[in-house]
Amino acid sequence: MSVGATFDVKMQQRFLDREFADAVSPMMRRFFTRAGGAIRKTARQSLRKARRKKTSEMSESERIKLARWKDRYEAGKTQLKPVRPQISSRPGQIPLIHPKPQSLLKDRIFFALSRDRESVVIGPELVGRNRRLKRSGDFTTLEQLEESRPFMAPAFDLIFPRLPQYLEQAKGQ
Repeated sequence: MSVGATFDVKMQQRFLDREFADAVSPMMRRFFTRAGGAIRKTARQSLRKARRKKTSEMSESERIKLARWKDRYEAGKTQLKPVRPQISSRPGQIPLIHPKPQSLLKDRIFFALSRDRESVVIGPELVGRNRRLKRSGDFTTLEQLEESRPFMAPAFDLIFPRLPQYLEQAKGQ
C-alpha cells in the first residue's frame, strides 16, 4: 500500500458518498475516514486567527488611514469603530485567518474519496468560480496558496506516522 499527499480542489463526490464509496471495502472505507478526518482536523487546528498589528508594525499609509478613520468616527460620520489592521502570514508560514468577514478557508476543508477510489483527497474546496482568496489578488487559486503558505502538507506530515495504526484499527473492526 502506498501513501501520498494530494491537493485537489475539484471534489465532486464528498465525504465518501454512499453510492460512490460502495465500491470500496468496508475496511478501507473506515481507514480512509479515519485518516482523512485526522488530517482535516489537524489542518483546521493549524489555522490561527490573525492578531492586530501593533502601531509600530503599521506602515505609514496604514497609520494615516487609521487616523482618518478615527477622525470620521469621532465626528460621527461613521458608526464603525476604528481598529488596527490584522497581520498577514509570511511566505512559508501557515496562513492566518481573518474572521471578519468569515474566513472561507477554515470552514471549507473537506476530505473525499479520489476518483479511482484508491486514496483520500483532503483540502479546501474552492468557493464559487474565479473567487479570489486574498483581497490584494496575490493568490487566485488554492494551489498558489498552498505553495506559498503550506498548511495541508504539514498536517499530513504530522498524521503520517499514525497511518499504519489507523489501518490496523480498520482491520480489527
